[in-house]
Amino acid sequence: MTLTIKRRFINRIILITTIVFILISVIIFMTRHVSSTSLNMGKAEMYVRNLAPMKEFYVDLVGLEILKEDSNELELGFKNKGIITLIKKTGFNSENQNEAGLYHNAILFESRGALAESINRVLNKLYTNYQGSADHLVSEAFYFADPEGNGVELYFDKPRSDWQFDQNGKPIMGGIYIDEQRYIQDNINSDNTTTHIEMGHIHLKVGNIQTAKQFYVDILKFDIIRQTSDSLFISRDGYHHHIGMNTWQSLGAGKRRENIYGLYSFELKVSSNYFNEINESLKTNNQDVMENSSNSIEVLDPWGNVVKIRTI
Repeated sequence: MTLTIKRRFINRIILITTIVFILISVIIFMTRHVSSTSLNMGKAEMYVRNLAPMKEFYVDLVGLEILKEDSNELELGFKNKGIITLIKKTGFNSENQNEAGLYHNAILFESRGALAESINRVLNKLYTNYQGSADHLVSEAFYFADPEGNGVELYFDKPRSDWQFDQNGKPIMGGIYIDEQRYIQDNINSDNTTTHIEMGHIHLKVGNIQTAKQFYVDILKFDIIRQTSDSLFISRDGYHHHIGMNTWQSLGAGKRRENIYGLYSFELKVSSNYFNEINESLKTNNQDVMENSSNSIEVLDPWGNVVKIRTI
């Protein structure tokens, strides 16, 4: 009887210790990241053939606002915050499917109603550009191609209080089908006031996951949220991901060719402390930079994408 009681006591201690360890891991991760705001995504710069159809897609359908416009360049965003800049180029090369580059730009909506309004407009006008949907457990996402074939994700983040976390305190993501028509029906008449839209994250096609990890995690100091043999999701501040990367179409791809349509650059808006951390890491790793000033760094990733790092 005494031995049985001892065993029960030990098992309870082990269970309590395990629960405490998990809770401490979550608290450490959340206090380290979620309480800070070291990073916001800035705008992506895209080289395009024709501004007119792109303007119709991003302004009339998606719902972005025109911030600046001339005959060769169109900056789009929301409430003076840039999200995408479209730069007209002639005579550039088309991007091949198996090349490194953009997988999609991901535009984040503050409410389900505003997202439903946006995807409803796109579906009504360009249903053939629709590529699918997913409840990722942390977000609800709908995928499209813009008129020049660039991937676009339109999504809503669920409240962080609804997220699930693994034993290391990292967000758990999944992929459950969403019926787009049901989603529109359920949400379009709810809170559809568009109060905030921003670039939520960017997803890249890369040639090698380990090389991506070395650059974005070891040098640029992102945290790994999820890694598989053919994908990598990284973030700061406990977010589900600020940058996604995969080799699903681009395994083994080298540096992008010059003068090619598609993604040219993307921007990271960072805190002063994070900026200094990146700057020191670039020097320590002898990483060549295109620009380095007191509040701005521009550096090429291993595939030739320009990463613009600016202080918030």
